[in-house]
Amino acid sequence: MNRRAVHEAGHGLAAIALPAVSLLGLSLKRSISSRGHPLSSHCDVDFQRRTGECLPSTCKRRMTLGYAGSAVEALFFHEDPCEVLARRQDDRHVILNCVHILRSEDVSESVVCSCRKQAWEEAQRMARTNKAAVCTVAQVLTLRRVLSGPEVEAVVQRLVRYVYRPWR
Repeated sequence: MNRRAVHEAGHGLAAIALPAVSLLGLSLKRSISSRGHPLSSHCDVDFQRRTGECLPSTCKRRMTLGYAGSAVEALFFHEDPCEVLARRQDDRHVILNCVHILRSEDVSESVVCSCRKQAWEEAQRMARTNKAAVCTVAQVLTLRRVLSGPEVEAVVQRLVRYVYRPWR
């Protein structure tokens, strides 16, 4: 199985599952990030802060999305999740940026640590409970190289014929 496809499928399914996050697409095509770094693959999302949502909750959702690819990759390829995350600079940057935002707003260190821990646990739970969906999306992504958000959702809907988004 294509490692990059599995990783991006993990991000894509987390984007579908998390509230106020819209999956725009997944790609295995090489590109350049907004910070000028070369990317071998990417997941495009529209991430919005929910009305009335506190900053730690927003950052926790964003960190969950950031951790999702590494959690799935570690599960599928039986690796140490910390080693996977260490290789994934863009994901690590997202998480560290959230930590920086929380600290700059004088959020206590215990809340920052709690957000990171809860985000990681949620990403791992999503990876374990949606393993079949990740596998299917990764296979389709490997074949097509690019999938729009609605195409990913259609793949998941065909796989999960009962209640769509049962993990919400």
